[in-house]
Amino acid sequence: MRNLIVILLLAPTLAFSQGNFDNYSITDDSDTTFYFQFMDEIISTFELTSILDKQDDFVFRNWGPSSLLEITRTDNNVAGTISYFVMESGKKKRVFVKTYKLPKQTSEKLHDYVIGSEAYQLPSSNSIENWVNGFDGITFIYETKNRNEISFKQYWTPSAQEGIPEALTLIEFNDRIEELGEFGQFASDFARENPFDSYMYYGTSYSIIDLNKKGKKRKKNER
Repeated sequence: MRNLIVILLLAPTLAFSQGNFDNYSITDDSDTTFYFQFMDEIISTFELTSILDKQDDFVFRNWGPSSLLEITRTDNNVAGTISYFVMESGKKKRVFVKTYKLPKQTSEKLHDYVIGSEAYQLPSSNSIENWVNGFDGITFIYETKNRNEISFKQYWTPSAQEGIPEALTLIEFNDRIEELGEFGQFASDFARENPFDSYMYYGTSYSIIDLNKKGKKRKKNER
């Protein structure tokens, strides 16, 4: 899979301006260059909400190539959602987005784990010594809002980093989030509801074909 970062960095200059941050400060360990070249386009493409528009006291967001995990806290109220999004292959480029609400207990477990984990304190990969980037792999992206402070960090394929302790910390962090979140049923529901028989993830150059949907359409047309 062609690296999401490389494709996004080749995109035209985005409308997302630093002026939107007038009421916020950005942490010193954030990757601000990547932030301004990434956020606006993917948010506008799938009609998602910018973290700057969130009114919660605390927001943690974990981005994947086709998903967004969001955990929020206002006062003592913790909530969570998992969103999936894909783009139809071909000229139309229609999109399909679905957001699922996480059980309250699951959201609270994720919130407590995230803020207490060692990974939460790590700087972005551009500040980690000997961290390398490549063209094929998976980029993990984390976005946090803590009252008026914004953090944005990205890490290219932790499993490819040799001898870097921070990479092991992130691998454990991601595995634990998947374990606590129990996202399997949500992913299955999204796959079933996805109307496209050929689709792609944002920032990739290849298409995924759902043979089951193609077969159903062919049988329907033969009637």
